[in-house]
Amino acid sequence: SYAECQPWRIALRVLGRALVRLVIQPDAVNLQRCLSAVDQAIKRVQEADEPFASHFDTSVLRRVKSYLHFIRSSLLDPQSPLAAYGVARTVSGVVHAAA
Repeated sequence: SYAECQPWRIALRVLGRALVRLVIQPDAVNLQRCLSAVDQAIKRVQEADEPFASHFDTSVLRRVKSYLHFIRSSLLDPQSPLAAYGVARTVSGVVHAAA
């Protein structure tokens, strides 16, 4: 469940590359790319099987999912410098993330 070839691990690498692009060239396209990548990573982590780690302290995947939600909230924050690119206002979930 933690092997390099697991879908959630691949999705994390894609997200990492998208975040690097966003930092190097912040614009609406790269912000949307990051939002799509983080949503995909969250989906893949939720689909992963971790049967014996129900507690946050012992569950790698629960912690990863928590960190991914933090990244998503940061990307959608209406007070962040990225808000100037306007994509966050059109993405579903912005009300929840901004609340």
